[in-house]
Amino acid sequence: MIARSPDRRQKFTSIAGRFPLCHPKRMPNDYSHDDLAKLTTSSGWRLETDGKTEHTGTLEHVATVAHQRRARGEHPGIIRRIETSIELEMLQLEQLWRNLGLPV
Repeated sequence: MIARSPDRRQKFTSIAGRFPLCHPKRMPNDYSHDDLAKLTTSSGWRLETDGKTEHTGTLEHVATVAHQRRARGEHPGIIRRIETSIELEMLQLEQLWRNLGLPV
């Protein structure tokens, strides 16, 4: 275990209404290091912070913003992929249309 120096401690604040690193409904992370390295230029990523600002863009961009936050002593935030949730919502909407007898 690597010990952190006292000056490198992070200020843990609430992120999106919850305490960071302790979220009970955490999304599964199936990305390996190689997968993430390949996805750095892909768009569709969001950095969730304390709710004051929102950062979206490529994985490289939001990871850089998270790194800058950590360097300032703030919690880096939570990075989520946007397309996954949008795709699921669209699939659910199409299922609803089918149930209503509407053309898809």
